[in-house]
Amino acid sequence: MKKVFTRALTAACAAILCFSATLTPVHASVLTEEEAAAIVTDAPEVSDVPEMADAAEMTDVPEMADVAEMTDVPEMADAAEITDVPEMTDTAEITDMQEILTGASDATWNVGDNVEARISSKNLYFISNNGQLDADWKEIIGDAVLTVENVSVSSGKMYLPEDSSFFFENMTGIKSINTSGMDTSRVTDMAGMFAELSALTQLDLSGFTTTNVADMYQMFYGCSALTELNLTGFSTSEVTDMEGMFSGCESLTRLDLSSFNTSKVEDMSSMFSGCANITELDLRNFDAKMASTEDMFLNCSKLAKLVTPKASSSSIALPGTMYDASGKAYTSLPVLTSSMTLTADKPAPTGYAFSDVQNPNHAYFKAIYWAADAGITKGYPDGTFGINRSCTRGEMMMFLWRYAGKQAPKTVSKSPFEDVPKNHAFYKAILWGSQKGITKGYSDGTFGIDRNVSRGECMMFLWRLNGKPAPKAVAKSPFKDVPKNHVFYNAILWGAQKKITTGYTSGSKKGMFDIDANCTRGQIVTFLYRAK
Repeated sequence: MKKVFTRALTAACAAILCFSATLTPVHASVLTEEEAAAIVTDAPEVSDVPEMADAAEMTDVPEMADVAEMTDVPEMADAAEITDVPEMTDTAEITDMQEILTGASDATWNVGDNVEARISSKNLYFISNNGQLDADWKEIIGDAVLTVENVSVSSGKMYLPEDSSFFFENMTGIKSINTSGMDTSRVTDMAGMFAELSALTQLDLSGFTTTNVADMYQMFYGCSALTELNLTGFSTSEVTDMEGMFSGCESLTRLDLSSFNTSKVEDMSSMFSGCANITELDLRNFDAKMASTEDMFLNCSKLAKLVTPKASSSSIALPGTMYDASGKAYTSLPVLTSSMTLTADKPAPTGYAFSDVQNPNHAYFKAIYWAADAGITKGYPDGTFGINRSCTRGEMMMFLWRYAGKQAPKTVSKSPFEDVPKNHAFYKAILWGSQKGITKGYSDGTFGIDRNVSRGECMMFLWRLNGKPAPKAVAKSPFKDVPKNHVFYNAILWGAQKKITTGYTSGSKKGMFDIDANCTRGQIVTFLYRAK
């Protein structure tokens, strides 16, 4: 606008100067009357000269007052200030970003030296000819990365940038990553590389080269759906930070990190915090002498087996009580000079060595000795547990009562069942079960204290003890002998979904729960063991 105004002003001034040039200049000398008369006679007529008073109205000169208001000339002062116009660079042909965001259109970007990225139907393909991916590749692509569900290198080898920290940041919709073709030999920083990919279920990094990596802070933080993680051959010899590395990976059940070299690691705090379903951890080659280990196993409530680090400089809190091979209990690890194996289940003490439960490989072995150690069962005076004996309803209620901590029932003036006198050994357990709504007895007023308990009744008692939680709806019953309209259906379906029971998986009863069969003592304590 300034340039337009200047040009107009210059033109106006030129017009005035031209007009002034038609006037006779004033001389210093005085004119005679004859000379003055000659000048007047030769001067142009007034009608041929534009009137100065009307000069501003000249039709062929733009009105200066209106020049600044010309609407068909862009304001140049504002043009330089436009900052919200996207730089088209390599996306000059993209006319509708919304189509890309919705998956209706494909697009390709140059994201490095000999590297292109293509998004098609929520799939991100890297096309590389031994190229180097730019560290700011996500900024180049823009919001389109938010639509991606699957990532792969479709051709060639692609070198990842030296700083690959938070590599997939904000790409929370990713469900799969094929790392074939990704070369990480130049990478030194993998902090948060896969953080908060909450839809990712499997990840194989066995082909990753990590020899130069120094930072793995929160590398898998918040990968809440991740169930399989392959880190075979992972080199960690240069890593100094592993804080929160697996924190929040609540669906992982086991991790084999036996190949990890952690001699340079300074921070392992919260490393497995929130791995709520992890059952096994192998850390036998971990050296924690230099590292902070605060909250290392916080909320790992299902950790059943831990192979500890081989060295540490301070104690490490455990998620609960764990036992070594001798039966010694630990709630925290001592300063370690060698690795040891701990389990959540106390090994079978010699005092509970039932003569009919001697084989550690028996399907019910762990459950029976767990129950014995927890005071749920004491076995028989002859030294047997009675593993294959049918369990009575009275015994079943006694098992449940002890399992729940032998809670004292409310005092009543009369037993709720005719066949359960107040002086019976099972009276308190049965009264407690009645008051908790676990059992209602039979319509004739009896409990059936000496009757054998069926597998269906056993599952019903256990379901009621746990508050009768609603199982997930399924189209078909998991067992062919348990129809959906059966009175025990919800209890048995809940037990199957909680993996308390698997039913029969082989033989003539394959696919059945065997709902009316007598439940053996071995089966009952196994149900309790799985439900704990």
